[in-house]
Amino acid sequence: MKLWSNPIGWSESVAKTKLHLFAFILIQAICILYGLYQMHLDSSISTGKHIILFAGIIMPSYYLYAMYRLLKLLRENDQQAS
Repeated sequence: MKLWSNPIGWSESVAKTKLHLFAFILIQAICILYGLYQMHLDSSISTGKHIILFAGIIMPSYYLYAMYRLLKLLRENDQQAS
């Protein structure tokens, strides 16, 4: 499923439940932390790790949580309209 053809369906596949949300955030965090570990092994790169953590883990987590909350609101509105 592609984001541009069905954004609501794509969002539901990513953030349908809190378990999906947690899983995607965990996968993102593991990938970023692995990259930081690789940077640590190559000690020539020592600056910017905090920025990478913020931009790579915290901000996407906020976006996923916001998507989860918006989908929850959409479902509640659909149930009230029925």
